[in-house]
Amino acid sequence: MAAIEDFVHLQNSHHGGNGHFPNNTLLFKSLVMETRLLIPLYIISFFQASGARQNSSVLDCLYDSFETVICTWIPVKNATKGQCQLTASVEYGKPPTTCQMNGTSIRSCKLILEDYSLTIVDTIFFVVSCYTGEKWTEIHNQTMKPFQNIQLQPPCNFQLANAHKPSYNLTWTLCVVSHYLHEKLEYEIRYRATSHGENDTILPIIQDQKWLVLENLSPDTVFEAAIRVKVKQMKFYNSVWSRWSMPPLRWRTDPKGCKKSHEEFLISILFQELLGQQATSGIYKSKCDIMVMCWVRIELGKTQVQVFLQTWKFTENIEPESIS
Repeated sequence: MAAIEDFVHLQNSHHGGNGHFPNNTLLFKSLVMETRLLIPLYIISFFQASGARQNSSVLDCLYDSFETVICTWIPVKNATKGQCQLTASVEYGKPPTTCQMNGTSIRSCKLILEDYSLTIVDTIFFVVSCYTGEKWTEIHNQTMKPFQNIQLQPPCNFQLANAHKPSYNLTWTLCVVSHYLHEKLEYEIRYRATSHGENDTILPIIQDQKWLVLENLSPDTVFEAAIRVKVKQMKFYNSVWSRWSMPPLRWRTDPKGCKKSHEEFLISILFQELLGQQATSGIYKSKCDIMVMCWVRIELGKTQVQVFLQTWKFTENIEPESIS
């Protein structure tokens, strides 16, 4: 109020100190008085709103686009600690589906809606009920548009398809996804070199493709990678990112200059076997960790030469894979 009195005094001095205030000064004083009266009302409203939030539970559900809905429920403070369940139903007469909610402060459960054949126009009705005393009591209810609340399952079969050095081709598939989402997906691949303590590099893939070529990776280095997927932001769809694929894909890049040494190594093996002029076989290992099994057969008096070569690249924590 001292600041208001100073303002009034300043207005009085400006007008010659005659004790007559202009209309705008009287208006200002009126507004100040009204504001003083409204502040307590604002405070009361704020605490009422906070109390309402504290007395309301939160139910979050995500749909995998196919048949599974996973829900998390945060009950009100001091809510029942008894048994609770979640029931889901739709408008067109399918029988409701129920799951038991596990947990205490945060409860969750998984609904399998295998017979529902949900579409973008469908609405799911959820009811949370808890057993209090001798009966089930409805605690919370809400509705959800399933295709507006999507979290897909992580991509599967994430693997190193082939390695044409210095390129490494990563491929994957989607094991569970609705046909409605064809050509509507985007991905992120996260990879890093494990031995150098480097930060993750994340590569966005905005096209709905299921491959990515990594190039110019550091030689003789162990890398690991993971992938996740979501639905593109569209009018009838809304999605959050899936979890990262697990376990991470791991592989070791070749030492520097191994491509040439591989070729020289195979030629030298073949030459050694041919000098024997007989059917023979052997297993060899190069300096680049290439294991070779060689079988050669030469029939005397004939020009035909039969050669069988198979190579493996041994990498850390990975089974041997055929690379040629």
